[in-house]
Amino acid sequence: MTNPQRQDGSPIEDNHHHVSTSLNYYPVDAGPPIPVIIGEKSVNNQRPSVSIDVVIQDVTGYEDEYKLDKNGFQFVNHTSQEKDFDDEGKITGVYYPEVESLLKEVTGASRVVVFNHRGRRGPSDWDKAGLDNRLNAGPLFKVHIDQSYDGAELQLRNILPDEADELVKRRYQIINVGVCISVAWGEGR
Repeated sequence: MTNPQRQDGSPIEDNHHHVSTSLNYYPVDAGPPIPVIIGEKSVNNQRPSVSIDVVIQDVTGYEDEYKLDKNGFQFVNHTSQEKDFDDEGKITGVYYPEVESLLKEVTGASRVVVFNHRGRRGPSDWDKAGLDNRLNAGPLFKVHIDQSYDGAELQLRNILPDEADELVKRRYQIINVGVCISVAWGEGR
């Protein structure tokens, strides 16, 4: 097991709860990934992967060291008025405007368009459930990105078709905002 380190290379204290696990990646030489098949109501996520043993480092107390522009993610404390995240109207009517304001504050963006959300409360084998499995999406077990560079532009053109030709001339990005709906502690915690 490697010794977990902070951004500056100094060790993270032993009282943190680091987790040894395996992460599943696409094979390096497999070519383009097999597309996820998304029908109106179903998803097939059965694709080959390679399992790599890693240590997930507990960065509790060091969250401020991670910045979106440097690390590709950032921890931000935010308390939402929405607590349950089970009502679509409340999610889009309450949480979306909160996310818009939060992203403007964190990034300095002049404009934010919140366009999608996914609650993953379903069973771990949800992708094998057949028709309507999108309604019960569960966790994903493969390291992935939600958008490629080309995919980000396609999203922009789909969501803002009348403005897209001008918007692609400027900086734009897709940022995922994650919220923990419930805390699930593993063994030994």
